[in-house]
Amino acid sequence: MRTRVLTTEGWLDFQEYFVHRQCRPAVREFAFAGAETARVQPDALAALERRDLRAIVICPSNPFVSVEPILAVPGIRAALQQSHAP
Repeated sequence: MRTRVLTTEGWLDFQEYFVHRQCRPAVREFAFAGAETARVQPDALAALERRDLRAIVICPSNPFVSVEPILAVPGIRAALQQSHAP
């Protein structure tokens, strides 16, 4: 997936926004190009379905550009919600 940022200057690729523009334009929205066609790795889904799974920890660097892309992949959010682990 490719993270895109809608700013006061228009749509930018995340690296352009973060590195070249140094996070200066105000952010209006994030989009994850390719999320709709991304596929979950089957072993990841199987791990989330395990009855002996004790916990699920999602701890990337930033909720908008790290956690949201994970949740945007079809099937991930549902698998997390259906898991027996907290």
